Amino acid sequence: VYMTGVGTLKTDGNETVDCAGLSYTGAMTIFNVRKFQIENSVLMNNQTEDALNVYKSNVEAKSIRIEGSASDAFDCDYCVFKGNNLLLRNNLGDGLDISGTLAFVENSNMDHQSDKNISVGENSRAFVVHSVLNESHYGVAAKDSSFLSLNDVTIQHNEIGIGTYVKKAYYLPPQVEVGGKNKIADNGENEKFEGYKPVK
Repeated sequence: VYMTGVGTLKTDGNETVDCAGLSYTGAMTIFNVRKFQIENSVLMNNQTEDALNVYKSNVEAKSIRIEGSASDAFDCDYCVFKGNNLLLRNNLGDGLDISGTLAFVENSNMDHQSDKNISVGENSRAFVVHSVLNESHYGVAAKDSSFLSLNDVTIQHNEIGIGTYVKKAYYLPPQVEVGGKNKIADNGENEKFEGYKPVK
């Protein structure tokens, strides 16, 4: 399947939809799309499991605002993901939750998530640059055989700035590369590495 040019999307207060025997858990759900682009869009106050749920797809997201979700804002499983100018705020789960995904995030702001601004799990590779990850439980967390690279990222006023751990026992510890120009300060704990020390 090829899909492009979605353009502007606005949702407010969506709930889970059942269709043809399937339950779609996102306010917008994308499965198995070779190329999906979304930009200049706002998803507000969604009561779904994820505001935007993408599975096994190649997705580019630019100038997206997701706020007030009942759980995760943006969920990508087994994807290639490029995000630019994301604003993820006041969501009751994670801001960006990736599993089995190659992700590039830049020029983005995430804050006031109940859990993690960015969660990098299940053998993902994530590269985050020129971004701000503030005022959440975790600024960013890497787990379960994943790799996380941070460059020119501000991580402040979180309970934990950068965290690593193994959630599922059959995975190896994650790896974190902390590059130059990062500002990681004024968190409850700036770094919490369980069984692992980062490359600096």
